[in-house]
Amino acid sequence: MPESKPGCYVVLCVSSTEMDPDDIVAHLGLTPSRRIIRGTPTGEDSPIAHPYHLVLFPSPLNPSDRMDVHIEHMIAVLEPLLPRVETMRDRCKFVIHCTSVVRGEDGWELSPELLARMGRLGIAFCFASDEHNKDNAV
Repeated sequence: MPESKPGCYVVLCVSSTEMDPDDIVAHLGLTPSRRIIRGTPTGEDSPIAHPYHLVLFPSPLNPSDRMDVHIEHMIAVLEPLLPRVETMRDRCKFVIHCTSVVRGEDGWELSPELLARMGRLGIAFCFASDEHNKDNAV
């Protein structure tokens, strides 16, 4: 497996069994990096096909930017869209995935103010931290 570069990666993932990717994109007015149609083969044994439509909207910032900067950017993009998000909540699931690929003592912290803004979005955040070294490529 190729080594991942240290950095922070933040992606809004929107999944649905009812709204297809084109409808999700049109409703949010954002440009995705990837769209997956429900039923598309996964290339894995389980599940064989994607059970949901899925649209990914990554932070366009540089992976070398701090995690809090990526999250602040994502919040700034989503706050004006909350009325649109609200009309989709019964048909879509929203999750912001935050992954930090770290080396040695790298890390990040979130201020109470940023945590409050995150909470006001009403969108789930999923955090992962992976160590980056030759023996443990992510």
